[in-house]
Amino acid sequence: MSESAVVVTKIAAMFAVMLLGYAARRSGRLDAATTALLGTATADVCLPALTFAQLLATVDARRLAAGWFVPLLGAGVIVLGQILGRLCRGWFATPEQAPTFVFLSSLANWIYLPLPIVAALHGAVGVQVVLLINVGAQLVLWTVGVATLRGGRVDRQALSALAKNPGLLAAVAGIAAALLLPRGAAFPGLVAHAGEALLDAITLVGSLTIPLSLVVTGAQLGAGRFDARPSRAVAGIVAIRLLLAPAIVLALFWAAQRAGLALPRLPASIAVLVAAMPVAVSGGILTARYHQDTTLAAQSILYSTLGSVVTVPVVVWIFDSIA
Repeated sequence: MSESAVVVTKIAAMFAVMLLGYAARRSGRLDAATTALLGTATADVCLPALTFAQLLATVDARRLAAGWFVPLLGAGVIVLGQILGRLCRGWFATPEQAPTFVFLSSLANWIYLPLPIVAALHGAVGVQVVLLINVGAQLVLWTVGVATLRGGRVDRQALSALAKNPGLLAAVAGIAAALLLPRGAAFPGLVAHAGEALLDAITLVGSLTIPLSLVVTGAQLGAGRFDARPSRAVAGIVAIRLLLAPAIVLALFWAAQRAGLALPRLPASIAVLVAAMPVAVSGGILTARYHQDTTLAAQSILYSTLGSVVTVPVVVWIFDSIA
């Protein structure tokens, strides 16, 4: 099966799970408080557990040295969206919408939606790349992204949130443990069994990340009320996220390849996939926190997520054709 066919299959499965969350929220079986609690558990417990376990299992000094640039890819995708949002805001957004427009244009769903696709295509090594991309993307989100919503300022709360981010802390811990603990080393029996049991527990918690994140995403989408016809600003954000950003990333990789500067295929393909992702659901939470246009955020998340069903497989197929 081709990569684009796998992507279509995985997206269909993901939307089926998201539909469960959507239906549960619309029917009242999941309320706002429960949805928020599940979202917090996913971001602060399950994802860090997955990050630690996967990086511990896959990282070594050689791979880390070879993939030093991967966090830069994550940062680059977000910065590219930021630049495109700033260039296009005058065409699509009112002055009041402009900060939200630029922010959402940059906020690709770089972790929860790519994870199941990459896991199916590339296994644990691909998941490692996604988790390292997450490091760079988080750094830009809590600095440049928050500054966009706050009129050019980064507050102490944002920097504190970055420093205490469980996903980043888990990434640092997982990489450190992988480098410091020699592979295949013999430990005393009791220590070995205790360590294995602890790692199994962490892995089990981490395995909840993908299904739980999809249910929460569906539930968050189910909370909104949407116009049948998206506004001009929503259309601009969707066009940037699903068409313009991935087209530019594809063109950059093609040009680099023609110039003999091509990146390794695996991180390149995952960076293209992330660039093609819809607006992240966290966009609604952050726009509300910083008193920006939450309606624009909710509609952009919905329409870009629906549109990605068509555009993401096409982007993957184009990359396969030119890589």
